[in-house]
Amino acid sequence: MRTSVVWPLALLVAACGARSGLSIDSPPELDAGTGFDTFPCRWSLGGETEVARSRRAFVALEGAVHGSRDEVVVLGRPEGDETWTGALLGSGDPAMLVRRFDRVRGGRLHGHTGGYAQVVDCELLFFDEMFEETSRLRFSAGVSCALEPQDKHWIDATVLEPLQLRILRFDPSGAPVDERLLAPLSDDGAAERSVRFAGMDPWIVLAVAGGRLWGRGPAEVPIDLGVEAGPIDAARDTLRPAAVVLRRPAPGAVQIDRVRAADLRVEPLASSIFFGSAPSGHVVTNETEALVPLHDGSVLIAPLSGSDVRFLGPVSSIAVDELTVVLRAGESAGGLLYSHVLVGGDHALAFRPLVCNR
Repeated sequence: MRTSVVWPLALLVAACGARSGLSIDSPPELDAGTGFDTFPCRWSLGGETEVARSRRAFVALEGAVHGSRDEVVVLGRPEGDETWTGALLGSGDPAMLVRRFDRVRGGRLHGHTGGYAQVVDCELLFFDEMFEETSRLRFSAGVSCALEPQDKHWIDATVLEPLQLRILRFDPSGAPVDERLLAPLSDDGAAERSVRFAGMDPWIVLAVAGGRLWGRGPAEVPIDLGVEAGPIDAARDTLRPAAVVLRRPAPGAVQIDRVRAADLRVEPLASSIFFGSAPSGHVVTNETEALVPLHDGSVLIAPLSGSDVRFLGPVSSIAVDELTVVLRAGESAGGLLYSHVLVGGDHALAFRPLVCNR
């Protein structure tokens, strides 16, 4: 059974501290092995910036926060179109429009200290801070290619080929710095996700095969993790060596789990009884929480400490087509991009800053 990960997105920008806009403040240093929590964000919403309009809904959204600048790139694709539109946004409340893009290619985005990276049709594209392409790398014909936005200092990619899984790391200039070749966890072409921590170790590879979640940790021995799963998404647990996994074990059911790197033990963080709506995009993590955008325009916030979940929003009083959360890897700088219906029937691609108050 082939499983793929669907990446619909919407963006809302977040700042750490009692101010609006993007923040480049560094998070507090933590011992990844302790699991000690820091203060969670008390999120609030900034004003709206309209990025683009269309007669049709924006059904696919992408965005990334620059690794060292107060800027974010946001992209959206209207239903039925093959090309994307979007903008480069700066700090402010509402966010300042720096540059618009039209008829660009779409694919998972990652912001890093040198600019941005994107995977499009198994090509890895590199961009500068103004989102001008600087270079590209063509992978061999693969079953699945993915960008893994886990660290603002690096660009991580995975390529699942028929006989091997390639895990690659690049520096901000696009130069390769590490590569691992592994036998795929699944023999049926299922999508595989890698989650890594300091350097390359410890690390986890996750896959769905036969309706079950499988994992491989530092021991490199594939293990059935003992839980059912459909499509999955994963992010790094910033408090400890672990992955935060969003899985769908059955139609209408959603689960957020922690998978520990040391022994691949699965620990529940939140189940579908807490969800008021189905997920709309990626699960992302900041210093202390996992955030999941929902189709009703709200965001579910699951503390990594395991305490009670909360909700933010909805982001708009008007019906939302799509929504996603985009944060700088492991930090609270980022936001929400979303598509919603306007009076008269047009659809707007819009952005609102998030403020993290601690």
